[in-house]
Amino acid sequence: MIQTQLRDFVQRYFTALNCHILEAGPQHLKVKLSIEADKDLTNRPLYWAFAERLGETPNTLVLHLCFSREASGEGEFVTWGTPRMDKILDSIRSRGRFVHLYQEGALAPFAPATPSQPLLPWLGAYYKAQLICDQKMDCLYSIGVSLLTGEVRTGFDAELKRLHFSAHLPPRSHPVAPLLSIRESVRLAEQKVKEELANLDNRWAQEAEQRYQIELAQLSDYYSLNATGAAEESVKADFIQRAKELEWQYKPRVEVECIQSGIYYLTHAFRKEAIRLTPSPSTAAH
Repeated sequence: MIQTQLRDFVQRYFTALNCHILEAGPQHLKVKLSIEADKDLTNRPLYWAFAERLGETPNTLVLHLCFSREASGEGEFVTWGTPRMDKILDSIRSRGRFVHLYQEGALAPFAPATPSQPLLPWLGAYYKAQLICDQKMDCLYSIGVSLLTGEVRTGFDAELKRLHFSAHLPPRSHPVAPLLSIRESVRLAEQKVKEELANLDNRWAQEAEQRYQIELAQLSDYYSLNATGAAEESVKADFIQRAKELEWQYKPRVEVECIQSGIYYLTHAFRKEAIRLTPSPSTAAH
């Protein structure tokens, strides 16, 4: 499931940078890069300096990316931590991780007498959660929060993928003023990510803790045998340092990062009961 989400995320990145999608299969993408994407992803500074100096028409590269190891013989395998994915994330960071987009085309019936189509504000955010011990696993969460009702939806990218957006307000439409602040909507999104993480199978953490205790016991036995005589203080200091390194390597932890977010103005509300808002501590204090 994560690879499917990753593939959709990567396709949205290429679309946002005006790349030409040549092929789009369930497990692969073949993309003719735009100038911006080529500069960000292909590490060809000398080529671009030469082409721009001579005023030549640039020849951007075609990437064939695969999102399953079974299909990787046809192209470059991409997952979290691969060089290509790191380049894509660097590109997103360098170009700004926050977007402001308006949906184009009304999905709901639009009466001719209606003077303007209301666009409803949603916060959309991608979160990458890393489950870290002596191994690493990445989880991607796409969260949407209505800035009118506080409704929280997972898999928000799937809702957005079938829509068309513009950076400019479409004709005969107007944005509805949000009732929730960005801070409150981010709190709701982060709360949902925490709930999703709490529902994960925690055997990975239990097994990592067991490996950590085994390694720590072996380390303790080793230094106990060698902590004698004048070198005892030096051995003790070395043991403390090695124990810290073991803890960093084996102790299970979760790191969460918001890798992309934005405000999306949509022509419709999703048909799902909104969650009940609970005030944050800072809000309740007022």
